[in-house]
Amino acid sequence: MVGWKDYGYVPIIRTRDAEVKGLSEVTRSRMDKILPVIEFTRSRRSKLNPTGSVDISIERIGEVLGKRYFIADVTSLASQTTPEIEALLLEDDGFRNWTNFVQSKLGKLAIPVIHLTDPFDEDNFRLQFLRLIK
Repeated sequence: MVGWKDYGYVPIIRTRDAEVKGLSEVTRSRMDKILPVIEFTRSRRSKLNPTGSVDISIERIGEVLGKRYFIADVTSLASQTTPEIEALLLEDDGFRNWTNFVQSKLGKLAIPVIHLTDPFDEDNFRLQFLRLIK
């Protein structure tokens, strides 16, 4: 496994069209020195995609990053979210929706963030951690 010292830059990239396009323009040699934080947002809405499904964002990031590691997060910005994304941030049962999403859709190259509650709930944190460590 690659260590943290192998990376020279950790940019935060939202899955908006312009940011993903910009990331796709990075050369392979430079891309290998980047560990991006990918903040999943709604995808562009269209006739074929009226809800802005996050699945399209996942697909596009996979195409750009290939077999590279990335840190996975999800947006909380109201202008870039959908009910699908908002559900991922529900605190219920150790952020069960988030952990299920990570395990079922993101693959082994994703390094998921752990979401915290305010006030901090140690049991909720521990449950989320145990699911994500798998």
